[in-house]
Amino acid sequence: MHPPFTEDIDRILETMARLSEAGGESLDDQIHMFRKSGKRVRALIELFYPGRGGEVRRLRRKIAEVARTLSHARDRHVAIRTAKQILASVEGPVIKGAANRMLQEFIEEYSSDLEKDSETLRGGFLLACQRIGKLRKRFREIAASVKATEPSIGLLHSYRLGRTRVKHVMTEPVESERFHDLRKVTKQLGYQMDWMEGAGRLSLPSMKNRCGELGDLLGEALDLKRLAEQVEDWLLNRQAEGGKAKKADAKVASELVLELFASGMAQCRESTNLACRLYFEGGKSFSRRLGFDESVNR
Repeated sequence: MHPPFTEDIDRILETMARLSEAGGESLDDQIHMFRKSGKRVRALIELFYPGRGGEVRRLRRKIAEVARTLSHARDRHVAIRTAKQILASVEGPVIKGAANRMLQEFIEEYSSDLEKDSETLRGGFLLACQRIGKLRKRFREIAASVKATEPSIGLLHSYRLGRTRVKHVMTEPVESERFHDLRKVTKQLGYQMDWMEGAGRLSLPSMKNRCGELGDLLGEALDLKRLAEQVEDWLLNRQAEGGKAKKADAKVASELVLELFASGMAQCRESTNLACRLYFEGGKSFSRRLGFDESVNR
């Protein structure tokens, strides 16, 4: 008989495998749910098999690889959504005049390209669901043969990793990848705390809320930085194609990209304060809050 947590992971994998059959949701929403569920599954695997190599590591890697096959489509959807939010919002980067019109053209062309590629994207999504179905079977085999770890140890492992990621963003040159790494482990910690709370094992609501706040703030920051890169690539492609590119104002384009990038960087810097409040205590202190002696359970 499998322990309860394996049933939870198996249920999420089953939902992912059948998402392509679900009706009433747009392809964008389905891809988003698929990728989000994949992150939750990997977080739970890491909760019960922290730092484990071999078949466990290969399974986590393969689930991540399947999700990455949909990242390009998801990136384009997020770029359109982020650009629309910027144009509609009174907060964040202020895009006016020629830059505003340029961003509207970006939205129109990106939306048109997505529409043209819709059948290809749907085919890729169907294939991803089928691959997850096979990995679900592999997970059940692993769960039957590999002994799980006490989840409090897995939670401590994620927390320690989060503290390391905070040190990186605080002491090293600002790089988007460092903030991305911090967001990934924070989301992982949040998913794990959510499971622990639902299972009646642990309840730290303020800490879980901070995980959500930090994850959202970093997500918005990284979306802005990624949008700056996508707009820049789009403008370079226009220049290479000629025609419209000859009418493009290079100064306006440069200012637009810089404004988007600067706004993303500002939010990244803002996130460090919240990250320090979330990961403020050492591993030994946190392990005591989890109710076990870290030295005995290593």
